[in-house]
Amino acid sequence: VMGEDCDIMAARFGIKRADQDAFAVRSHQLAAKAWDDGHLAKEVTAERVKQSLMLVNKHEKRDLLIHLVRERQWFQVLVFSRTKHGADRLARQLHAAGISSAALHGDKAQNARMRALDAFKAAKLQVLVATDIAARGIDVQTISHAVNYDLPLQAEDYVHRIGRTGRAGRDGQAITLAVHAERHKVRRIEHFIGQAIPMETIPGLEPQR
Repeated sequence: VMGEDCDIMAARFGIKRADQDAFAVRSHQLAAKAWDDGHLAKEVTAERVKQSLMLVNKHEKRDLLIHLVRERQWFQVLVFSRTKHGADRLARQLHAAGISSAALHGDKAQNARMRALDAFKAAKLQVLVATDIAARGIDVQTISHAVNYDLPLQAEDYVHRIGRTGRAGRDGQAITLAVHAERHKVRRIEHFIGQAIPMETIPGLEPQR
């Protein structure tokens, strides 16, 4: 936020003239931090996180996720859902398939969120399905996989999502599940991170155009 922009924002939010200098300084600090965080995150994802893209038919996406978790014996998997309702539904479906799981989002009671997080940290849950906002409160160093079950609305959010794995010197994996109609969204992500996401196909679950 620069010069005249600071004045406009200060006026809009009723910030007094005496406080405007501090407001401008803080705005510059936050902008610089956001820039640094973005570039750092890109470096971390390139070094520590193995990324892959799997195209899938929309109605087979859940089956593909179950297959991956079961057959590859994934544990402490963080799955991103775009909506709270979608997170609840997917957690129930995974649980019904014999995969210990829970949903994490803002509509959950505080004690329910804490129970889910504690169980996930203690490796008592195989999968935690979370929305982007709820995932910001997750501080677990041992997440092995981050799965984009739903694509993020913003390309920047992709970097924050997959940065949840590959921490504390560990290697991590980030898997993006997408349908063909979402290829343009994937290209936006690839443009933002400056690299193509390698494609992977599971025999028997290849997508139909």
